[in-house]
Amino acid sequence: MSRSTAPVIRYARIALLCALPASFLVSAAPGDTGPPKIIFLTRDAIDFGKTTPGVLRDTLVVVNAGDEPLRDLDFKSSCDCMTGTVDRMTLKKGDTARVAVALDMKDGNPGRRLMTVWVNSNDPERPQIQIPVEVDIYRDAEFTDRKIECDTVTHHCTWTVKVTNTGQDPITIAPPENIFSDQIQIAFNMTAPITLKPYEDMLLIGDVNLAPGAGRHAVATRLHVISRTEYDLRLAWSGDV
Repeated sequence: MSRSTAPVIRYARIALLCALPASFLVSAAPGDTGPPKIIFLTRDAIDFGKTTPGVLRDTLVVVNAGDEPLRDLDFKSSCDCMTGTVDRMTLKKGDTARVAVALDMKDGNPGRRLMTVWVNSNDPERPQIQIPVEVDIYRDAEFTDRKIECDTVTHHCTWTVKVTNTGQDPITIAPPENIFSDQIQIAFNMTAPITLKPYEDMLLIGDVNLAPGAGRHAVATRLHVISRTEYDLRLAWSGDV
């Protein structure tokens, strides 16, 4: 480069710098920072799909993509059946946090459920993020003939319950608890776990004996489907026996 052209290039650089917008010069100033910004690294929706009753769990991961600290991370739900915990309440730039979601559907009725959770923070653009939650509950076992009338003369009856595997996988059923009290005794014919193939059924038979004068009562026992869910079997009768 010749000495004659060097001043010309230097002056051109100065002129270009002066022509830049003032906003660019401010944003480029050393030490200036932007607001916190929450971004989901996984997804911003939860779909548990079609499943049997139980406690369902999922985890969302968020990151602070802003410069200033992301604070006050909080979780709220539209249903008491759903809880959430955040492992970090404050995130510096680039830090991540895990939001663990637990949905208790042990006693959930069959069908599709839509719920909502909210993740709150000090992100000025999105202080509250709405996350849809979807689940489709189906029962893997069906029970019929769960209520009977006991004979008021003999104080005895037979409680027969038909159990059917309504799912697409084998299920193992544990024996229900026998009931013994001063007023009622129920002994079931099932003493060991039984595995049912899809659409297979079985008869659960309870031998019921009532004490004279037992009166009006309702009794319940529980039949457990191993590794899946629990179902209530109820015996009810009315009148003085």
